[in-house]
Order: sequence, then structure tokens, then C-alpha cells
Amino acid sequence: MRQAKQAMQVKVMSGEEVRTLRQRLGLTQAQLARLLLIKEPRTVRRWELGELPVNGPASVALQILMMLPEDKRRALIAAAKQKKTGRQALICLPTMV
Repeated sequence: MRQAKQAMQVKVMSGEEVRTLRQRLGLTQAQLARLLLIKEPRTVRRWELGELPVNGPASVALQILMMLPEDKRRALIAAAKQKKTGRQALICLPTMV
């Protein structure tokens, strides 16, 4: 018997949603950019101001981040705040889910 795979519904986030989520997580724009492996922190600022649409991969990453258990999410946020790159922080992501 085959099990149906449950697909994650992806909704591209608005700039306001990104800002609300970032503030809820206690991150600066630079820290969120670092966590998402975005080179330019101004990209996050431009999303939040509505100057640039939020891209799909960033929306997916943020949605996955919010689905993580609280302790795992806090570990990733702590890594971003310690100026570790998102890549360093995300290396442990598969073991967290």
C-alpha cells in the first residue's frame, strides 16, 4: 500500500509578514539575511518595505523555520546572532527536523 506524501503548501510571504516574523524571532535584518544565506542585508529591508518581492525559497525557509521545535529554532537563531553564517547554522538542520 502506497502512502500519499503530504505536500507543504507554500505561500509567498509579504514584506509585512517577513517583518512580523523577524521581530517575533528577535532578529535584526542582518541576522535574518545571514540565516537565509542572503549576502545583502538590504534585501530583507527591501522586502519589508515592499520594494522587492519576497522570493519563494526564502518563504519556504521561513516556513520551515517556524515548523521546527522551539529548541531547534532557538539554536538556529542563536547561531545567526553569533554571526555564524546561515550555512554553518543550517548544516545541522536535517538532524533537527
